[in-house]
Amino acid sequence: MNELALVELKQGKLSTTSLLVAEKFGKEHYNVLRSIETLMASQPDFTALNFEVSEYLDNSGKSNKVYIMTEEGFAMIAMRFTGKAAEDWQIKFITAFQTLRTQLATPALNTDKQATQISQWEAHCARFNLPSRTLQEGLLRIQGLSPTLLGKPPKEPALPKPPKAPKGANFTWKWLKPLDAFAYRLEAEERNRLLLLGKDLAQRDRAVMEEWFQHGYLTKVY
Repeated sequence: MNELALVELKQGKLSTTSLLVAEKFGKEHYNVLRSIETLMASQPDFTALNFEVSEYLDNSGKSNKVYIMTEEGFAMIAMRFTGKAAEDWQIKFITAFQTLRTQLATPALNTDKQATQISQWEAHCARFNLPSRTLQEGLLRIQGLSPTLLGKPPKEPALPKPPKAPKGANFTWKWLKPLDAFAYRLEAEERNRLLLLGKDLAQRDRAVMEEWFQHGYLTKVY
């Protein structure tokens, strides 16, 4: 597998999650959570800097606790796992952190403009709950790095049909660039996931289209 998929850049810091650690090390997630919370009780200052509680939705749509951890936080948890398989995964995670950190240290200047772009992109992805890969590709591009660091992406589909305009609108949508097909497919997958959960998507769809229009992905044809 591509080791870089084990870590991600989040709010300017390299991190991984308790869920991914549990999966790769063959542990029950609740046991990893318990290890983290035991560490939090004994080392509150350290864990405050290196662990952040968050949530994720499981396959049933239920919200569950997950911890986002820095490289230092990962090291404190992973060192508790023993055996050859655990050592192999420790090395893979460490390599992923080191590789991505080296790539991020290449000469792209972290200007105020770039910091603003990063903040805006993170807010955009959070607002529309876009997939993690979309977030990571955008952050790498902002910093002048290649998204290929994340590994080979899914095959880009043909350009989809333009989305429907709101009912009663006096315009139709038109794509500006074929490159938008990949982002559109990721959004469509997220939309289908929410649809299966019984979510009302009409308002969200209108907001997404307007957001893409504001960022130059779509144009209105009157």
